Amino acid sequence: MITAGSWRRDHMKMRCISLAISFFGFSCRRGISATGFTVLGIVNKLLTVVINLVIWDKHSTFVGTLGLLICMFGGVMYQQSKSKKPKALQEDESQKQDDELKKLHESEEAYNKL
Repeated sequence: MITAGSWRRDHMKMRCISLAISFFGFSCRRGISATGFTVLGIVNKLLTVVINLVIWDKHSTFVGTLGLLICMFGGVMYQQSKSKKPKALQEDESQKQDDELKKLHESEEAYNKL
């Protein structure tokens, strides 16, 4: 039988566990790169699926597990498209770089004259 005291205790335990997970997640984000954090998340998901398949006998079907793995693989392989910039934009950026270099050389020459 669930009493009010045991419910409160269990609820408080779950809050503490949730807080600890959040704390360690933020600490991990500060400690490793974004790519490392993503890889860690994917490995965590894979381990969860494997543990579920090994421990419990009532788990997802083969098709469901295969679909999950395909979705996770697609998430790992996803990346932003690497389209080339329009030629006019590339020329504009190179012109800005040339102007900045000229200003830098002019300021160095003025400094050397002093």
